[in-house]
Amino acid sequence: MKFMHLLLVMVTLFILTSCQSMRESVRDSRLVEEFDSTSKRYVNLIRWHELDKSSLIYIDEPLRNDFQKRIMTADHVEVVDYRIKDLECWPKKGTAEVTVEWDYYVPPSVTVKTLTDPQKWRYVEKDNHGAWLLTTILPVFK
Repeated sequence: MKFMHLLLVMVTLFILTSCQSMRESVRDSRLVEEFDSTSKRYVNLIRWHELDKSSLIYIDEPLRNDFQKRIMTADHVEVVDYRIKDLECWPKKGTAEVTVEWDYYVPPSVTVKTLTDPQKWRYVEKDNHGAWLLTTILPVFK
């Protein structure tokens, strides 16, 4: 009888632990998907010269003023293309990193230059709603 009781307790603990692991796994997968789409939307906003929108949606509050200043210096830049070279997401830590290569030119020149932009992101939850926010500012396009 003791053996059956012990076995029942162990099975119950196993099931509860499995359910918790499964919930965490589903949450982690959801955060990775959200980050992937968030980082791509941000890059597309930069690509299509919608810098002001990017600062309102994706930039962490303490960096917004610095980001706005950087936008002013990048206003004349024309982005030709970009490549996401590396993308890593750590949902348990709520952090992520992306390396983007920007191909651009600064009129009146037509010389295309390439710039590497290492981006750092963090996941923030407020009022049962979460969002990925950029914690690094736009690079200097020279």
